[in-house]
Parts: sequence; structure tokens; C-alpha cells
Amino acid sequence: MIDTKVEDLLSTIFSLRRLIVEEHRCGCQRDNTMTWLQLEALRHIQTEEDIPMKKVADFFHITPPSATALVDNLAKAGMIKRIPDKKDRRLTKLIITTKGKNFLEKGQKEIFIKVKKVLSCLTENEQDQMLKIYQKIINIFNQNIIKGL
Repeated sequence: MIDTKVEDLLSTIFSLRRLIVEEHRCGCQRDNTMTWLQLEALRHIQTEEDIPMKKVADFFHITPPSATALVDNLAKAGMIKRIPDKKDRRLTKLIITTKGKNFLEKGQKEIFIKVKKVLSCLTENEQDQMLKIYQKIINIFNQNIIKGL
């Protein structure tokens, strides 16, 4: 019984993520903007200050060459800047530009509006329960990762 619930839960989580990404992708195709991955990379680069390329690769669980390709596209679009590390010339740090911040804000607003419309179909109590459950699951994962489980 529990295996079926786990399968259903995982399927639901992946389906929800896919639907949100698909909604974003539809908006991007209309105005020829960036992918979900690029938007998420911008968000991560903004959150971390002067982030090295390796942290981008680690965050997305991708190889350094894949992270470089992702960052190249963002840099080419003027969304981020590469800054040489003053202490170690082999390292390059990434910072988000004003253009990148503006794009990220616009993209996040669009996603927020779409998700808010969907969540408005739930009662306030259902929204609260959903949030508490997601937060609890995230905390459990974080505790298990720290413990090495």
C-alpha cells in the first residue's frame, strides 16, 4: 500500500512540476525569452553572491561543461557577468546584471500570477495544509541529507 502512495506522490510532484514548466515555456515562446532552466539559474546566481561556476554545476547536478554552456547563453544575453576571482585566476565568479534582475523579476511575476490563479481554486485551509506538508517534506529531506541518510 505504501509503495503505491509513494509512486502516486512522486508522479503527482513530477506532473505538477512539468505543468508549471510547460506554462512558463508557453509564455517564453510568445516573446522568445529564456528557458525554465535559465530562469532558475538566474534565480540561483542572484541568491548566491559572486557564485563560482562549480556551484552552478553542483546546484543543478550537471557537469561543469554543461554549466558553462548554460552560463554562456546567459552571459551572451547580458543577464549575467563573469568576474575573474581576485585570489585565484583559474576561477570565475558570476553576478547577475540589472538586465538579468529585471528579466528574473518579470519571469517570477508571470509564474506567480499563473500559480496564484491555480491555487485560488483551493480553499485557504487547503492552501495552508499544502504549504505545511511541502515544508515538512523539505525539512525531512534536509535533515536526512545532513545526517547522510
